[in-house]
Amino acid sequence: MKKFFSRLLIFLIPIMLFIIGTLLFYYMRRQSVIKEADKIAQYSIVIMGDSQMQRLKSNLFPDCYNFAGSGEHYYFTYQKLNTLLKNKNHSIKKIFLNCGPHEFSPAYSRKLEFSGNMGKADLKKHLYFISSFDNNILHVKDLVSFKIIADIYSKPDWGGDYSSTASNPDSSIIHAIYRKHFDRSEREPEFAEKQIIYLKKIVSLCLDSNIELVLISMPYHSDYYDMIDQKYLQYYKDVINNVNQVELINLMNAVPDPSLMSDATHLNDDGVEKIVDEYLLKEAK
Repeated sequence: MKKFFSRLLIFLIPIMLFIIGTLLFYYMRRQSVIKEADKIAQYSIVIMGDSQMQRLKSNLFPDCYNFAGSGEHYYFTYQKLNTLLKNKNHSIKKIFLNCGPHEFSPAYSRKLEFSGNMGKADLKKHLYFISSFDNNILHVKDLVSFKIIADIYSKPDWGGDYSSTASNPDSSIIHAIYRKHFDRSEREPEFAEKQIIYLKKIVSLCLDSNIELVLISMPYHSDYYDMIDQKYLQYYKDVINNVNQVELINLMNAVPDPSLMSDATHLNDDGVEKIVDEYLLKEAK
């Protein structure tokens, strides 16, 4: 019996040391993330949302930081904003956040399915920004796995400015992006309803923190916009009508020139300068 317990102890000690080491690593990196977030919180304007907003270069605005990330669900945007506002001495006065019909497409439901590849990738990118646990989204089984250990040892994705000089996207690119957003299997919901829940949480958090939230419907390529089913456009309108005390700048059809688009939903550098100069710079003053 003694030999059995000795062998068991020899087996368990390395595992326990690994678990303790992993928890310490998580704690130290989380503190590092909070420290970096405290620096971001000293800017007066913060750009947030998905890759559409990454095109809005922060140097085009006064005292601005771009904290947007590729394909970001509002759940993760909320967590990132929550992390910023843990600093009670923050200087944030305004948040620019994108809000368009594609944000409520089936693709955004997949981003919170942590058993799927898309959800796993997004959790990995945002793990260190999660500052409030919601068991309606992130379950214990998602946190107790070998996969989460790998995520702990991965660096967080800080997103930020993204440039593109591509222009005049062809129809194959536009159709591919449309299918990526709106194609769905029979078991998938038509609309990403949890987006609404966390958009409203972002609105409440900004109101409670005396921050002006400006929603921006970023430009679409005209061919992509024409492909969007009316039910998604109506759903989007209903969402906007139910979000109170928030300004909306609708730029979905503001760029009819395809030479200013890098693909179906993203501006190129010239398109960004046009949009900022004509519509957004006055919002930053």
